[in-house]
Amino acid sequence: MKVLGEYPMMQQRGLNRRDPIPANSRLFQELFIQTQRCPCGGQMRLAAGHMCRELDVQSGLCSACSAQRRYFFTGSATPSSPSASKAFLAFETALDAGLNAVEMEEWEVAERHFEEAVSLELWFGPAHLQLGLIALARQDWEAARCALEKAAGLIPLEPGLHDALCRLWTALGNDEKAARHGWLSLQLDSSLDDADTRR
Repeated sequence: MKVLGEYPMMQQRGLNRRDPIPANSRLFQELFIQTQRCPCGGQMRLAAGHMCRELDVQSGLCSACSAQRRYFFTGSATPSSPSASKAFLAFETALDAGLNAVEMEEWEVAERHFEEAVSLELWFGPAHLQLGLIALARQDWEAARCALEKAAGLIPLEPGLHDALCRLWTALGNDEKAARHGWLSLQLDSSLDDADTRR
């Protein structure tokens, strides 16, 4: 794990060869990079990729400051592989169904679909965040904590995640953790605003 510049208490996965992200397809690698943020607040996007021994190495480019970061993924995710395409399609279908169920406020249906998405791609942080938000709404504190902490390891620069963790720790009476995540949410949200004005 690599510690992030301005936020030393936060770590991001996949930034070195000793901590690669498991990926079943090249499409997932691209989607994973698109869920990441640069410390400046900008959104990352896929820039280029290549094989390096047994790892795929993809470059992400920040949409705000143009900084590049390398992301390491296990295994070779051949873009045209039928099994990789089929796995990603199943993941994408589950994810879309979960997001549609959220729009319809069908929480149990959404939860089932996000659990399926996570079972197919364990390293997709936004699905863990959605599971955490659903558990938070149900006041299932332990399930919310588990899902949100997994999301924090995968999308540590996402302001909405820290807002959810702030609400969780407030409900559990841990004012110190609630304050920390509330502060992070505000700081990250303002860095996103700054990134938007630089574009």
